[in-house]
Amino acid sequence: MLRRGTLSRATAASWSSLRSFASKPKKPIVLNDFTRVRELSKKLKVTADEVVKHACRKHYRKYYMTHHDVKYKFDTLKQVILPLDLAARIADHFGVEVAYEAVEPQDIVSDPSLGVLVSRPPVIAVMGHVDHGKTTLMDTLRGANVAKHEVENITQKIHVCDTMLAPDVPATFLDTPGHFHFTRMRNNAADVADVVVLVVAADEGCRLQTDESIGCIESLDVPTVVCVNKVDLVTPSTID
Repeated sequence: MLRRGTLSRATAASWSSLRSFASKPKKPIVLNDFTRVRELSKKLKVTADEVVKHACRKHYRKYYMTHHDVKYKFDTLKQVILPLDLAARIADHFGVEVAYEAVEPQDIVSDPSLGVLVSRPPVIAVMGHVDHGKTTLMDTLRGANVAKHEVENITQKIHVCDTMLAPDVPATFLDTPGHFHFTRMRNNAADVADVVVLVVAADEGCRLQTDESIGCIESLDVPTVVCVNKVDLVTPSTID
């Protein structure tokens, strides 16, 4: 038996659905070529989180979006920008019609330039503990001798170089400092990298900045290759 002034759960749910239906835009919404998440959520009268669910994957406070096989990463929700065709699909999911202000949707979907996109060289961040041989490894790849001229024999800035992994495979390397003072440099390099090479000296194993680098890699979800270096220095006494 219901008390006076109360509603059953079924009745309350019905009223909630009715209010939700009534709050939806009754006229087609107008979209530009690109729309921010919050702008689209206001037009659809839904929360920004509901829009993001259908547009991006959120991981460790970053937003990852794939559109026409191209991957994008945004640091904040404010930075997320939706192309017209994606915004239109999200609007359609919520039962809202779209009026196109600048271009027709088929112009986006069938854009011939999408078939001739030029690939860029991968960006590879080299990370690890201080004095584990990162710069020497890079010198071997690029045919240089940067390590010889470094102050105090340690890297104190990010060295950027373009080199060839194979005759037809160029790559951009970011050689990062391994000293504990340069945490921000390492994090920034990993943030823009497509792949991380984690260098670990075999005679020392995982040290403080190795663990820190692993934490950074995991938080950014970056593909990683572990390079065990200085294996020629390993002796029976250094093996646990």
